Amino acid sequence: MGKLILFVVCRLLCVAFALIPETAMWFAWHLIQPESELAKILILGIFWFGGAGLCVLFGFLGFFIWAATLSAF
Repeated sequence: MGKLILFVVCRLLCVAFALIPETAMWFAWHLIQPESELAKILILGIFWFGGAGLCVLFGFLGFFIWAATLSAF
């Protein structure tokens, strides 16, 4: 039962780490508030290419934390 609770808690931690870059991009979008279509396309392109790498990085980080926590118990 303890490993199941640990599994659920670590999964939630993984999701939280993976959502950090998405939340940062959402806040940045609302701070910038692009008005023209070209500005929207450029910013979305930057978010897609830059943010995709960050999301993958944080996803791996969360997975490694989950694996390390499970192996420690």
